[in-house]
Parts: sequence; structure tokens; C-alpha cells
Amino acid sequence: MASTTKWFVWASALSLVEIGLLFSQSEVRRIGYASQFYLAVVCFVVYSSSCVVEQVSTEMYDLGYFKTSPKVCWLARLALAVVTMFLAPMCIVVIGVNRHIVGINPSFFTMLFYICFGFTFHLLTITWTMNSLARVIRFIYRCLIQEKGPLIEQTVRSQHNFAQLKALLGFIYAFFISFYGVYYAFQPPIIRKVHIPIENLSKSFDGFRIVQLCDIHLGPTVGKEQLEEVIDAVQKLHPDLIVITGDLVDGHVQDLMDAVEPAKHLQAPYGKFFVSGNHEYLTRDVDNWFRHLRTLGFGILHNDNTKIKKPDSSDEFCLAGVDDHDATKFSYKGHGMDLDKAVSTCDPKYPIILLAHQPNAAKMALESKHDIKLVLSGHTHGGQMFPGSILVYLVNTYYAGLYKVGKSNYVYVSEGAIYWGIPMRILSTKEITEIVLQAS
Repeated sequence: MASTTKWFVWASALSLVEIGLLFSQSEVRRIGYASQFYLAVVCFVVYSSSCVVEQVSTEMYDLGYFKTSPKVCWLARLALAVVTMFLAPMCIVVIGVNRHIVGINPSFFTMLFYICFGFTFHLLTITWTMNSLARVIRFIYRCLIQEKGPLIEQTVRSQHNFAQLKALLGFIYAFFISFYGVYYAFQPPIIRKVHIPIENLSKSFDGFRIVQLCDIHLGPTVGKEQLEEVIDAVQKLHPDLIVITGDLVDGHVQDLMDAVEPAKHLQAPYGKFFVSGNHEYLTRDVDNWFRHLRTLGFGILHNDNTKIKKPDSSDEFCLAGVDDHDATKFSYKGHGMDLDKAVSTCDPKYPIILLAHQPNAAKMALESKHDIKLVLSGHTHGGQMFPGSILVYLVNTYYAGLYKVGKSNYVYVSEGAIYWGIPMRILSTKEITEIVLQAS
């Protein structure tokens, strides 16, 4: 375990640097939150891969493969390290130069490396899971051996075969779960129709349809063709209103200007509106994105609101939007969630519908003094990829789908129109959400 310990110490040191950058003064923060994320990913990959190498080599040694000579053992471990750690670091190189690999559509090699990264992630998680189960089984065996020694000793002798089976099953699982995830990531998004009763909504708005898009993540692995597929599906719905609730892009305007161009074709009688997500701030280019999206016909709800009114009628509702909940963490001047400002000019006689990227921001909004009838959020991707979905479920107040809060307030959390980074969808769904308002 000596080598694993060394890797752990090294990775821990880098993690401390990452934490220091995260909480340091604004001058250091200008290095960019994205670079800190890349550093954290490197720590995870190096440490996890070293654990896999150590575990596999130890088991192979126990099975007798390395007993010929110390030199053979050393060379075999080196070969294992090269094979095991090849895929993920190659992907890290791609992630680290994100800005230089984004374009109109993702390249073959970019997609390949991100898929390899996903495969490595699944290999690491299944290895950890099986090792944990093996420790539990060994513990139970030891307890039973004290009472039924000869019978259990026979079973323990088969542990070498179990080690071989574990390694084989781990690789098979990682391969097929990755294939499954990639297959569903490239399926068209489903149209999810959701009827939501809105208290005090005028009868003239009964049946009013809002299409919600979020988490498109134009960037290294999502390009113009995928965006066009989403837009074509939206236009076939002929919605009354279109909203994008954050995380449209993962790059600078100058790099993604051509890729985002099809968004100008989104059309709805009552307009189309955009609020920022955390990834707009990760780009460090959010103000330029606001300016560019306005040229594509979007209304930007930057802690602001707009009144959606029926022609020749006084009936209306207030559509408000707030900056992403994490905007202040990025030290971005003039940005940050300000709910009071966003709804300040909303008429309390009419219902408020709020666009807020993160579900945790939705919770804050519903617990505020403002009577917000509906919050449309995203961010979670429905977990996107098991087993990461477990963590996503634990850290978000609302995970996916429709939630009723109190007597007449609702939150809807979309699973996202495409995906982020690794092109895999496992136990989650790409969706375009059609919200149908019901007067109640």
C-alpha cells in the first residue's frame, strides 16, 4: 500500500491548493474557478487510478502471476499503471484546453477522450464497490470460520477464483454501462408535458404553454447539430413562450458564436427569455453572452422581470428571473441572485413565475416573503449518470420533476435537454419540457 499512500499524500496536497484557491481573495480568484475544477479532477483521477493499479497488481501477485522474479513484478505493475491511467489523463488534457477545442461541432477525438473518461469513472466505481463488498464477505467468513472451520475454509480457498471473476465482471460492467450511457446520450430528447395549476391565473391564460430548455452545455462535446435537433423539436410544439433556465454554454462567445447561432430560430408569440446558470459564470464571459443572446432575440432576465400580457386585455402574469445562485462565488461584479430586485415591479395581484437555474435557489425563493407560484429550474440533469446521481440527489433540495410546496406553490426541475461533458445518460432522460398552465 506504500505507493497508494504516496499518491494519496500528493493528491491531498493538490486538493488543499484547490481549496485555497477557492476561498482566497479576489485577486487569486481571477485565475478562474474552471482551473480549480480541472485541478480537482486531476486529483481524483490520479488517486483513484493509483488505487486501482495497487488493487489489481496485489490481486495478481496473490494469484501467482508475479512470483517469478521481482523485476517481472515491477514491470507488470508499471504496465498496469500505464494501461489503467492512460485513458483518464488523456481526457484531462482535453478538459484542460477546453477553450481551444470547442467549435461548431465536437471533434472525434474530443468525444473519444470524454467517453474514455466516462469508462474510467465506471471502472473505478465498480472496482471500489466490489472491493468493499469483498471486505464485507471476508469479515462474515472470519466470523463463520470460528464455528464452522472446515466447511468455510473450503470456500475461502476459492478466493483466487473470486478475484479473477471480480476483475472480469468489473471490466464487463464498465464497458456495457458506458455503451448504454453513450447510446442514450445520443437519442433525441423526449417531450415531457406537465400540467401545473396556478393560483390567481386569469382564465385567458388557461392552457398557456411554456417550453423550458436548460442544460444544453454547448462546448467540447455538444455542438451546433445537437442544438439544431433541440430547436427543431421545440418549434414543432408551437409554444406560447420559450425560456432557457441556464447552462446554455461551456465556452467563450468568440469560440461558440457559430454553434449557438441556430438559437435565433427559436420563435414564440410571447417571446423567449434566458437566465444564467453556473456554467455561464464558469466561462468568465457571462456579460458578453448576455449581449450576444440579445442579438439572437432573447430577453435577459438579469435579476429582472417582464409582464406577459394578453392582447386587448389587462390579464397578465409576471415572469421573473434571477442570476445563478453561485454567481457571487465567482466574484463577478454586478452579478448575484437578488430575488427582491427581480420581483420588485411585479404586481401582487397577478401570479409570479420565477426562472432560477438551481433547485436550491428555488427553495430560497419559496421560503421568501414573495408569493411565487411556480419556479422553473434545472441544473441537476436528473443525475445524468449513475452512480453520480446519488450525490446529485443528496445535495439538491429538489432533484427532478414536479414538486408541490405548500398549498399552491410548485417547483419544476428539468433533467436537461442534452448533457454536460461526458456524453452519457444513465438512469436519466434528455428532455424538452412543455409546461401547460392551468387557471385555478
